Amino acid sequence: MSTKNSSPLLQVRDLAIRFQLGDRVIVDAVSGVSFDLDRGETLALVGESGSGKSTTARSIMKLLPGTARLGQESSIHFDGTRIDQLTEKQMLGVRGNRIAMIFQEPMASLNPIYRIGNQITEMIMLHQRLTKKQARAHALDLLKEVMIPEPEARLEQYPHQLSGGQRQRVMIAMAIANQPELLIADEPTSALDVTVQAEILKLIRQLQENYRMAVMLITHDLTIVQRVSDRVAVMRLGKLVEQNTTKALFTSPQHPYTQKLLASEPSGEPGQLDPTAPTVLDVDKLRVTYKLSSGSFLNRKRSTLVAVDDVDLSIRRGETLGVVGESGSGKSTLGKAILRLIENDRGAITWKGERLDGKTKATMREFRTRMQVVFQDPFSSLNPRLSVKQVIEEGLVVNGIGKSSRERDNRVRRALSDVGLDPNSLNRFPHEFSGGQRQRIAIARALVLDPEFILLDEPTSALDLSVQAQVIDLLKDLQARYGLTYLFISHDLKVVRALCHRVVVMRKGRVVETGNTEQVMSSPQEDYTRKLVNAALAVEA
Repeated sequence: MSTKNSSPLLQVRDLAIRFQLGDRVIVDAVSGVSFDLDRGETLALVGESGSGKSTTARSIMKLLPGTARLGQESSIHFDGTRIDQLTEKQMLGVRGNRIAMIFQEPMASLNPIYRIGNQITEMIMLHQRLTKKQARAHALDLLKEVMIPEPEARLEQYPHQLSGGQRQRVMIAMAIANQPELLIADEPTSALDVTVQAEILKLIRQLQENYRMAVMLITHDLTIVQRVSDRVAVMRLGKLVEQNTTKALFTSPQHPYTQKLLASEPSGEPGQLDPTAPTVLDVDKLRVTYKLSSGSFLNRKRSTLVAVDDVDLSIRRGETLGVVGESGSGKSTLGKAILRLIENDRGAITWKGERLDGKTKATMREFRTRMQVVFQDPFSSLNPRLSVKQVIEEGLVVNGIGKSSRERDNRVRRALSDVGLDPNSLNRFPHEFSGGQRQRIAIARALVLDPEFILLDEPTSALDLSVQAQVIDLLKDLQARYGLTYLFISHDLKVVRALCHRVVVMRKGRVVETGNTEQVMSSPQEDYTRKLVNAALAVEA
């Protein structure tokens, strides 16, 4: 909670940042941004990708690349000192000491070849006059403070041996090691499950109270903003378009872009489902296991991981069934097994009365056009060497669909038009499109084969809010137009609520709850489901 001081802890005035090579300006990333931040206050910096949020935060830490240039009118004052003009040597006394930063992906920030204890100890010794033994004892205290289980053991482990939430806790421990006055958190929870997100946010809030820190939170999750911030600053195309108290901004947004951003939160309901629609997919007692091995060459240990454990589900024609759960719950493994992209150990998979389990790759080919998949990251699932036409046409060529190249060309153009893209963009390449447009291309690639069923594996998680809303509307429209059946895998319960007729909740490979989406979201029966729903949807957590 904000504690007003005679002057703000942080003052940013007329911040302008441009990237240039020589005399050539590549892009004006930030322009005319001004804001204050008081001690003990949390300011949320929100906006879509490319709005300049992270660039603004990095300028405070003086962590911009060599091609970045600050405008002549720009100034950044911290506790009365102008820090944008400090030398790198002078900044070493500020960065990591008085101002600390938590980055989005802890695996990219932690050194994979050093133990956790060594990395925290090094950070402490860099800023404090402590012996190695004292620094290590302090590192252990920090891990206890951020509530990592078995902290003594974690000191001896490497980053890859920790979960995503545990790695983020290590990053927080390193950030608070020197009791900073300002903590900058750049999307600190975006790669985490909703339940872990809630724990991390609660931890940051508790540490803020303990140390009376100011916190600058960069996020695109508006529920998080409502939950933890005192004030909000909204950025668009490098400019700060609106700032206000959190309550005032959410109650009465003034700028059209802020209004659009708040309206982009996934909402609405799935389309009407025909009560007489037949069941098209049946899954009975499905089980998938992986054989694991560990230890040295001479002392190899083998174990079995049960990824999907006796799962039952059914989907009717035209229905969207959501599958939710934390990372490692078996969601994606279930989807891949249903499409026979991986083998199942036992259980039956029946499509329109015909068993799919046990079929070979060759005999599954006739089903591939009818059952398609759209993956989470369109950039990695689209071949960068192929043009849009080649990407979408590939399935037609492989399956021998289309009597001529002209007929195939027409089908590709129709698929692009169906997903709201210009049919004349056939010869462009994936990197020339935005993230949302690339996901539309991935949907068009599936759609061109006239499928009846599409597996959607986290198709909106890598997208901005407004783009997410567009893709949800697109999927609803395509379903209504073509009678498509979806299996929608996601950890975002807001999206599931807007798109899915029914939902299956998975935990450790098993189904713990299933039912009508609104009923499960409003009145969850299981403690685990209740925990998921509260973490994802409740503003007060």
